[in-house]
Amino acid sequence: MQTQSRLLRLKELENAELRLGKLINRLLGTDRKFSYCRLSVFLAGSGGSLILYLVGSAFPAALTFILGLGMLLYLSHRHSKVLRKLKLCRIVLWVAQSNTARLKLKWEDIKSFSQADFKADFLENDLNLLGEESLHRLLDTAVSKEGSSILRLWLNEPEVSIEKIQARQELVKELMPQVRFREKLIVSALYSGKPNEAAKLLSWMENGGVRNEKKLRDIILFLSFLAPINILFIVLNIFNVVPSYFWVISSLVYLSVYYMNQKNVEDLPDEADTLKKEFGRLSGIFGTIEKNSFSKSPGLKELCEPFFRKGEGPSIQMRRINRFATLQTFKTNPVIWFLLAMLMPLDYISAYELIRLKKRISGLLPEWLNVWHKLEALSSLANFAYLNPEYSFPHFIAGEESKDYYFRCEKMGHPLIPVDKKVKNDFLVGPENRISLITGSNMSGKSTFLRTIAINAALALAGAPVDAGHMEMRLVRLFTCIKVSDSVTDGISYFYAEVKRLKRLLVLLENKSSIPVMFFIDEIFKGTNNVERLIGSRSFIKALVGKNGFGLVSTHDLELTKIAEEIPSAGNFHFREQVLGNIMKFDYMLRVGPCPTTNALKIMEIEGLPVDKNY
Repeated sequence: MQTQSRLLRLKELENAELRLGKLINRLLGTDRKFSYCRLSVFLAGSGGSLILYLVGSAFPAALTFILGLGMLLYLSHRHSKVLRKLKLCRIVLWVAQSNTARLKLKWEDIKSFSQADFKADFLENDLNLLGEESLHRLLDTAVSKEGSSILRLWLNEPEVSIEKIQARQELVKELMPQVRFREKLIVSALYSGKPNEAAKLLSWMENGGVRNEKKLRDIILFLSFLAPINILFIVLNIFNVVPSYFWVISSLVYLSVYYMNQKNVEDLPDEADTLKKEFGRLSGIFGTIEKNSFSKSPGLKELCEPFFRKGEGPSIQMRRINRFATLQTFKTNPVIWFLLAMLMPLDYISAYELIRLKKRISGLLPEWLNVWHKLEALSSLANFAYLNPEYSFPHFIAGEESKDYYFRCEKMGHPLIPVDKKVKNDFLVGPENRISLITGSNMSGKSTFLRTIAINAALALAGAPVDAGHMEMRLVRLFTCIKVSDSVTDGISYFYAEVKRLKRLLVLLENKSSIPVMFFIDEIFKGTNNVERLIGSRSFIKALVGKNGFGLVSTHDLELTKIAEEIPSAGNFHFREQVLGNIMKFDYMLRVGPCPTTNALKIMEIEGLPVDKNY
């Protein structure tokens, strides 16, 4: 049953989609009107001026053409505003629809803004942390691949200290109510286009268009010394103080040096345009961050400190770039540029300033990008928390607090299971069940329960809220052995792949000085026969005792549950079913003790397979 607050979130999103849809339809109507008006003005202005010219009215024809052109430019300006707003509204609608799909778990409608493509490792594969219908896709609202990668790293390789996780939790809590800011961060990145090319921009600024800075400085000093001498000789020649060949010779020397070194400055306009265009793509994103004061969010304000340094903000650098690019536009008029160049070595001063500008920005850009990428990952977690207000932030236990229990949850569900199909359970791992044996019939919920605990633990370690009413846990490293697969190319059987995975677990558990391991083993040794499976499982579980970790092991072997009588730190839990006629019902509720029932033969019988009841 969905909570009232969750339904309210869904209603908000659906209302927003409805409003945006209506606004987009109005803008489309306005777009069509402007298109017709522009066409009409063009035809009337050009046609009218042509007719007037042909009948011999040259001045009225010119006036009509100028008025028509002016009107066309005005309409084009107004039309471009409508088109920009239309593009913006479509992006906002796209974001809202994606969030609605996240709430409904409609995977085909969840947009992947970053288009990041990762290859899952065994933990991500076992827990559906990565992939088409995965936790990462459900959470990920990053537009940059770097932001998406950071989110993936947090889910797969958590922080090594409780303090760092708690600090991230606080940042997520600060971001959670800032819905407009999070939306603007996504929209500004999508609107700018190609934000994933920021790394290319940084590389270009650090390596591309390299110039000899010392040589440029020497040329500037020489030409700056010679330019006023030229002017002085010209003035003195005008007053007949010196003959004309003085300024002619000095000017020839000036121009010779100026144009012999043109290879150092010939690509200035292109570089200025590249810098303006590529940095301009990021300026909208950076501006969104820079304009947010974070006055009530001390953690976020500290994180975004590089954006608020006096005299070094992105907006200041963008103004410098614009001034530089504007100066280069004068080069389109050779006469004006030549006159300016005679007064001062403008090309070389511009090239020198470009070097300094690129150095300044390349020193600041990595920090800005790092903050933006972290904000994207944090916004993904904050959006997840906002969309699921019934979820809670976990509490991490340590020291004396962790002696009585290592993991405890109340009303825990799986975030990738639809709300109307989700069953929530309570669970506690303490000294008496460091190794929890989970038994149950086929389809009763054993594997799902293991994944439920593990995926929520991954969320907790990432600093995100969890699908539980309450949750407490130790700082752990997660290890899973759930979706083991064989390899035809490597000649590895399923059983051998499982053995290798479990060996890896034992190695991790041996290190008592590191963070404890929380392990999840599903259907232990199911790749071999019954006799050897039971012997191997008993031996392996005994080997887990006293090691640096705790966890859950599911099995079909009811005989294995007897090991709890030999090992004080092993506990039994189970899932069961009810058979009513030919209908099998599961409640997916966890119960204490070994499973008292089996259902394999009953399933075979229900599906029409032959079953020898006398066997």
